Amino acid sequence: MFLSIASLLAILEIPLFNDVINMEFSLIAVFISRRYIGLLNSVIICFVYPWFSIFGPNGNPVGALFLLLQSIFVLFIDYIFNKNNYSFLGIILVIILGTIWSMIINGLVIAPIFTGGFDESLTWMIIALIFNPFKFLIIYLLTLPLYKGLEKTINSNNNEEGNLN
Repeated sequence: MFLSIASLLAILEIPLFNDVINMEFSLIAVFISRRYIGLLNSVIICFVYPWFSIFGPNGNPVGALFLLLQSIFVLFIDYIFNKNNYSFLGIILVIILGTIWSMIINGLVIAPIFTGGFDESLTWMIIALIFNPFKFLIIYLLTLPLYKGLEKTINSNNNEEGNLN
């Protein structure tokens, strides 16, 4: 289920600038899956779902590679800093470290593949520095109420089942 949701969200990306910067929300499914099916299963999802982004409006293998590298790293740092509960500090640390990682993979992997060299790497790193904090903030602003709602529903269902026995 989480793989399907992440894949669909990767396909439904919103192109923002010149078919290069896209807003997609697949990390929401990845963050929630980590809490419900565990870290290892979520890592497997991270290896599979990015390749579905190829079928999106601006899909390409390089974008899928970026999603793969970004999602695995962000999943692990979210696990480290927000293992049991989301905290303000944990979210801020994930945003900062996720942005730094996005700058690195944009500058050292993605830009050279797209441009054939490192000439535009700094530009791509600056774009990542500006765009990714907003992306991660939006992802968390959407993840938190969804997670809380799911948690409340599951707890409610568990209580109802417990009362029937």
